[in-house]
Amino acid sequence: MRSDAGGQTDTRETGEEEGGHPPTVLGWIVRLVSLLLLLLLIGILVFEATRPEKEVRFETEPKFDEMRSQNGQFLLPVEVTNRGTRTAHTVRLVVSDGAQERVVEIERMAQAESKTLVIAWDSPPRTVDARIESYEQP
Repeated sequence: MRSDAGGQTDTRETGEEEGGHPPTVLGWIVRLVSLLLLLLLIGILVFEATRPEKEVRFETEPKFDEMRSQNGQFLLPVEVTNRGTRTAHTVRLVVSDGAQERVVEIERMAQAESKTLVIAWDSPPRTVDARIESYEQP
């Protein structure tokens, strides 16, 4: 503890609050809560910075066993699954049987979400290439 020229005591060295009183229980609780919140914030920032980030990854699967005929057209369900950890917007699916090509846009696909789209064909396709051509990340 030291005194300045006016005889005032510097309380910063003793840990006492202004007015000469030691910190109260409430003062220690506030300090402890502040420290815990600061450590929590630092922990969240470190976790977010170090966690592996997967890109959006899609799987497409034509369901030939569920294909049916209706009104002279052949309807083929195609299942699209987002296997990534991020949501994708404006997903553009291109389905081709070699002779014909169909393009379907899916507005939004959340992580781990599956959607089944039904594609109409004039003749029953033997093989189909279904792929995601493009998507946007939020």
